Amino acid sequence: MPDTSFEPMRPAAPEEIARILEQGQALVSAGDFRQAINYVTDANREIRSPELERELMVWRAHAFPTMSLDASPSWPPRYADPHPGLVGLAEIDASQLTVEMIGGTFQHHGPLLVRNLIPQEDSTRLRNGIDRAIQARDEYVGGVPGADKSPWYAE
Repeated sequence: MPDTSFEPMRPAAPEEIARILEQGQALVSAGDFRQAINYVTDANREIRSPELERELMVWRAHAFPTMSLDASPSWPPRYADPHPGLVGLAEIDASQLTVEMIGGTFQHHGPLLVRNLIPQEDSTRLRNGIDRAIQARDEYVGGVPGADKSPWYAE
């Protein structure tokens, strides 16, 4: 299972972050957004740098219009209704999760509640991270000094 912690895996020196960004920028300058994003994402998994996160956000936004938008003629695929007659929210256990379950539920009912998808301790950590990001945005919008440097929110 990939690491989903919010703390740095190891400290990174500013020189290391600058080197990673320089190599990523060279790929972007050559028009290879995908390779730049992959390279910096891999590096960021080890050091969790706010600077790398911000640059990745910008590169992803710039890369999107350059990607092929040719869709398959059979897209989107059609799925059978996995919950015929259901009125209300579809709910399953993570052990029942399949592409067909997701596609069929989304196409015929909308949302899908999946129980036991992630361990409780991960859920708590994710919820706390979301709360911290919302707080950081509120601080940014409210003009709190230093909020523009927060690793939790950037515009």
